Amino acid sequence: MLKELASMREYLDIKTKKIIWLFYEGNDLSELVGKSKNQILINYVQNKNYSQKLKNKQKYIDNIVTSDIKAEEIKYKYKTNYFKSSILLHNTRNIINAYVNILCCEKYIDYKSETLSDKNFKLVSNILSQAKSISTDLGADLYFVYIPERNRYEKKVKYINKNYKNIINIVDDLDIKIIDLHKEFFENKKNPIRFMPGHFSIKGYEEVTKKILEFTN
Repeated sequence: MLKELASMREYLDIKTKKIIWLFYEGNDLSELVGKSKNQILINYVQNKNYSQKLKNKQKYIDNIVTSDIKAEEIKYKYKTNYFKSSILLHNTRNIINAYVNILCCEKYIDYKSETLSDKNFKLVSNILSQAKSISTDLGADLYFVYIPERNRYEKKVKYINKNYKNIINIVDDLDIKIIDLHKEFFENKKNPIRFMPGHFSIKGYEEVTKKILEFTN
């Protein structure tokens, strides 16, 4: 969430009319806790005028990104032969994992997401409040899209997420438009897992896009 605020501060154009903030309940909050230790990112929250003037450094940023991509490509080429030699072991591991999953699914599994502290909920509120201010100054509409995680719909999982209501309440209190994909889409489907076998499936992306456009057009 800190990176999203920073991106808004650095790159939003005055011609922007609609801002869609995607929030994933699976790991966005845990990532926020980790990123809150990054002083550069925290500066965007603590100082509303803070900016690294990244637009003026875009050529430098592009060079770094290009260099990183090339380095990853080299790593991938070196790993290719290793991956080929590991296929048999990988397949064996998949068989073992499948067997373990079958055993686990014979009884219900409790899944309880880690509840965020009051301090971190205040940080969430502060971040979204500033995002709302930025969008208001631009005359743009801000939409908060709540994306649920797969575990919520597993039949053999007793799902508990106390953060859900708190996040929705924060967004609602700030008068930010909410697109709650849990209530608006997945909750109403007979088998929502088919839309998110891991990440969204192709059909999942299509349906979620349609739902977002339905609210923003």
